[in-house]
Amino acid sequence: MKKILIVDDEEIMLMLAERALGQHYETVLAHSGAEAVNLYFEEQPDLVLTDLRMPEMSGYELQSTIHSKSDADTPFIFITSDESDESESRGFDLGAADYIRKPIKPEVLLKRIERVLDNVDENNRLRKEAQLDAMTGLYNKAITERVLKDTVRNKRGMLLVLDLDSFKLINDIHGHEMGDRILIAFSELIKSSIRENDIAGRIGGDEFVVFCENLFDAHAIEQKVSFYNVKLLETARMYMGEDMDIPLGCSCGATKIWDLSEDYLTVFSKADAALYKAKQGGKHCIHFYEKDAETESESAISDFRNLKMIFGERNPKRGAFLTDCDSFKTVYRFVLRLISNYQVDTRMVIFTLTGDDDHVVCDATEKFLEIATNNLRGSDVVLKYNHNQVIMLIMKVDVEKYTIPVMRVLAAWKRDGMHEVSIGFEAELLEC
Repeated sequence: MKKILIVDDEEIMLMLAERALGQHYETVLAHSGAEAVNLYFEEQPDLVLTDLRMPEMSGYELQSTIHSKSDADTPFIFITSDESDESESRGFDLGAADYIRKPIKPEVLLKRIERVLDNVDENNRLRKEAQLDAMTGLYNKAITERVLKDTVRNKRGMLLVLDLDSFKLINDIHGHEMGDRILIAFSELIKSSIRENDIAGRIGGDEFVVFCENLFDAHAIEQKVSFYNVKLLETARMYMGEDMDIPLGCSCGATKIWDLSEDYLTVFSKADAALYKAKQGGKHCIHFYEKDAETESESAISDFRNLKMIFGERNPKRGAFLTDCDSFKTVYRFVLRLISNYQVDTRMVIFTLTGDDDHVVCDATEKFLEIATNNLRGSDVVLKYNHNQVIMLIMKVDVEKYTIPVMRVLAAWKRDGMHEVSIGFEAELLEC
């Protein structure tokens, strides 16, 4: 049952509101703004219904105080006897979910609260969908990176990078539908073996990241990876027959997060280097990052095969090349040099998303990034520049044809995107 915090300095108004809502919601009553602040953090209500004009702390001040102390975006409904449009306008400017004038009609109050809570549920559902990889139900790449950037600065534990061995043979021999079934099965193995505070995401075609909070026992991690390998092979043989002889399994690279001084990219690169060692060591196993051993390994490179494995893109996905800001700068500068020598037509396109709710815009930008990446060519480059902008480098397109990929992305967004936001774009030819 949803919980509502009702705030009013008049006892009769508290009784009326509780009588109207008590059969449908759990109610918590506060007689002042100061009392409401304390009750809010004790009770964690789903909605706050508050009188606007109260002594010592107004409804506006109550909302501001709570939102300044809490990350939760709890909706507020203001109740007032003030008839002025200016007062109502100010309430909505400050983020009120609704505005109800006295005297309160119980049936109207119920409908207003139901509508606000339904909107919150729908926004949460859309936000969650935008965060998840559609196939596996794990965090998608963008959200994984966003969550772990904060996590590695604040929590200790072990970061695992997992990669399926011989997965390409599944797609080549048994088809992509079977490959998808294997990916889903492996994702379910991950979900079944992590705790509530752990984090798991899919960051590539068959590449996954798992953060295990406060877990430093190497033997426990080894057992986890062994469990993955045994169960994954059992599942594959159940799907494809006992005579399935593809050496399917998973390799894992792991690194400890302890001093909280390193950023996510640094920590990930260590786990990724350890994964490379696991692949070199025969696959189907785990390797823990060791600084001296990794340095020695890098200095011992002796052939092009090793170089290609280290520098190459593992499990490249269909679609554009998705980069971070530093990588995009490097690509951009290289493209300018390429244009200088070979006159390659390249357009830079900036997409800007706008909307009334910043949280929805942020989630929509992540969704748009995924859609854009999937609907461009492998030679195009995509960057999420900030919370509501995505930048693309579209290669080898003349002035008549550069709009084709842009329109393809927009058509895909119209079909699969979030319609609460608006999208505009501008494009410019890159020149030296």
